[in-house]
Amino acid sequence: MTGPLQQKKVALYHRSDGPRNILGDVLAGMGYQVKRYDKAANLSPARRQSAPVDLLVVHSSVLGETYPELLVRLQQLQLRAAEAPPFILVTPLLVSQEARQSLEDLGVGAVFMHRAPLMELLFAVNRALFPKMRELRRYTRVFGGFPAQFLYQGEWRDGDVYNISNQGVFIKCEQPPPENTRLRVRFSLPGGQEDLVVEAHVNWIHESGTVQDPLSPAGMGVSFLVLGQEESTSIALLVADRFSENDSVS
Repeated sequence: MTGPLQQKKVALYHRSDGPRNILGDVLAGMGYQVKRYDKAANLSPARRQSAPVDLLVVHSSVLGETYPELLVRLQQLQLRAAEAPPFILVTPLLVSQEARQSLEDLGVGAVFMHRAPLMELLFAVNRALFPKMRELRRYTRVFGGFPAQFLYQGEWRDGDVYNISNQGVFIKCEQPPPENTRLRVRFSLPGGQEDLVVEAHVNWIHESGTVQDPLSPAGMGVSFLVLGQEESTSIALLVADRFSENDSVS
């Protein structure tokens, strides 16, 4: 019997064997059908129609070494055509916010620097293949990667901030409280000297390994209810700093 994961086909393009095999092995280990290529030949619209896939994950090295070359090749790929699958671009190139918008206008669904955390890339793969998953997408979110605690039923419980924005956080935890629960969330931002304590509301919860959303971690998406000026400024600075990091590489 074939499940939803085994039915999903991912085409992975990277000129280097090592990175291509690492990511390919991770995706294959999750149950996806992964085709691996070191050249862009199979990316042409005609080849895509003859051997359709559900997602393209492409390192920019197979398309061109410079940003102008990349734009020309992406235009030729006709990523906005009706039959074109979602397209995730991984690149070592400097990508400003303006350049990112140009790439998205050409049909690129997500752009990652090649040193981005692997979990973030897997999360983007998950969103592309399972677009009905519930996320808070109304604002800029950045990767968290630091511990948090939440007060529930009179007990402080441990979790980790998976991603964070000015409006809320996704907290990884094995037993999240039910939806619509009001919580107190406590965490210390990287570089901060004092804990931030914020009143929050559980918007949605997720159990890991579900058929509908198999790659995302277990946890809960919460929105901030009461956020003071100091806390708001601290979070805004973190988001701006990490968003800038995701827009450029050395």
